[in-house]
Amino acid sequence: QMSAGLRRAGVVLAGGGVYVATVALTYNYLTASAAERDRADERLLRGDGSSSYVNDPNRVDTFQQIAYGYDDQIGKDEVVMGITLMRRWMMHRHARGELLEVGAGTGRNLPYYPGASTVSRIVLTDVSDRMLHRAQEKLKRMPVAERRRHEVLVADASNLDMYPD
Repeated sequence: QMSAGLRRAGVVLAGGGVYVATVALTYNYLTASAAERDRADERLLRGDGSSSYVNDPNRVDTFQQIAYGYDDQIGKDEVVMGITLMRRWMMHRHARGELLEVGAGTGRNLPYYPGASTVSRIVLTDVSDRMLHRAQEKLKRMPVAERRRHEVLVADASNLDMYPD
């Protein structure tokens, strides 16, 4: 059973993380120009009241433009928000057999996949070839035996008919 002090520390840490994330998002929104805010709001709210980033015609261009600086821009935020710990836990807990990672981007999950005895094959897909190029650069730094179980494909998450269930 968890001690009250440890539980309290966990609650304080989680609350602090939520606070920091909220402040950061609010700051980014408020410091954006009115035109940037309007474009973001327009992308989120379609005429029918639904929201869909998947169908945004500018989606691919956005990821193509941010691909080479993405890891540097998002890395510290992910550490602060605990996303790196979540990645590690999720991969350890759930990744088994052959995997298809949809929206793999720059390959931020690569360091967290279990070894070949647990995950035999990993297919990384993304709509942005530039994001996947960054993932391929990371794969090149891995030992050859580790690289062999990875495949990198440009594919759109809104149309994955080429992959059987």
